[in-house]
Amino acid sequence: MSVYVDSVNILWRNAYWCHMLADSLEELHLFAKHLGVKRHWFHRNASYPHYDITREMRDYAINQGALIGSRELIISCAKQLKRELNQTVNHTHCLHHHCCRTMTRQRDLFNSTN
Repeated sequence: MSVYVDSVNILWRNAYWCHMLADSLEELHLFAKHLGVKRHWFHRNASYPHYDITREMRDYAINQGALIGSRELIISCAKQLKRELNQTVNHTHCLHHHCCRTMTRQRDLFNSTN
């Protein structure tokens, strides 16, 4: 699992910004928390899930283990995060349906016996 930053330079509010993504939403949020990036800065409704970080924060992220992602890698990672986010949202949304409640009960029963 890895965290990635891109190399864009978006000027906004007198600072230059770029994007931070990861192989999974969990890893992305954990790394953001480690860096001190606030959770409400997460762009879940953008064309792909990501955090905007300043160029200075990007340098710190790289120092802490983030990788500089190529355009192709960032796009691939973005698509995966979008799929993961949609699966999470869809499953959370459908928990009130009988099939999901039954599957959840069966999983819990299975886990408690093993």
